[in-house]
Amino acid sequence: MLQMGGTLKATAHLICVVYDARTGDIVHVHHDISLNKGPYPSEAEVEAAALAQVQKRGRNMGDMKTLHAQPHDFKPHVRYKVNPQRRALEQVSGK
Repeated sequence: MLQMGGTLKATAHLICVVYDARTGDIVHVHHDISLNKGPYPSEAEVEAAALAQVQKRGRNMGDMKTLHAQPHDFKPHVRYKVNPQRRALEQVSGK
């Protein structure tokens, strides 16, 4: 039986948001969390993985754009969308 003691801490946390460029609706939020000392994926690699997940679900990729975000940009129990003109997250509902 494998036992681990202590707490694992993230050493890197990259987020890529895939959204509809016309409406700002978020279709996927991709997290890449590393628990080791690297090497870490690049933003381009995380973006490619995020887009691959959306494409796998059969979405039309023509209107999709990406936005890189930080973990502190998201609050629990809050819905977001992207303002396409500002390319920024905006709170839609929640606390």
